[in-house]
Amino acid sequence: MAVDLRASKTGYLTLDQAAAINASDATLAKFVAGLPKAELHLHIEGTVEPRLMLTIARRNGIAIEGADDAERFCAAQRAKRSFRDLQEFLDLYYASCDVLRTEQDFFDICAAYLARAHAAGVVRAEIFFDPQTHMVERNRLPLATVVNGLHRACAASPVDAQLIMSFLRH
Repeated sequence: MAVDLRASKTGYLTLDQAAAINASDATLAKFVAGLPKAELHLHIEGTVEPRLMLTIARRNGIAIEGADDAERFCAAQRAKRSFRDLQEFLDLYYASCDVLRTEQDFFDICAAYLARAHAAGVVRAEIFFDPQTHMVERNRLPLATVVNGLHRACAASPVDAQLIMSFLRH
């Protein structure tokens, strides 16, 4: 039973509709998959997939440990995504940041995230980015390099994507 909540003024289901949707796991999963979604707090640098990280590193002439075997590198990077603590996340996050050097790099990571988000039903994304990471702590990039790449990707996406500049307290 497909229910389009956008056609309803209230967005609420009747008891009969809710019962029908909850009648089976498959029906419920299909219903949830079809709901519009929002990402309201996402740090774009944390979304870089291993293969894209490797592609960008190679394009920029940056050597990364284990990159000689792409499949093994990607598998190892995916395995690191089961974080036990904040530091494990930050280690992977900063490794991704270290390869970002050009406006095209920022466009590519944002466009890749937005394509995955759109495929998952995301209609609104509020994307945080950390200029200090790129301008001061890592690669000494101009702010325009970061912002222009991210903005171009947002403008080209069917997702209503907005950028939020965040500042590191330290």
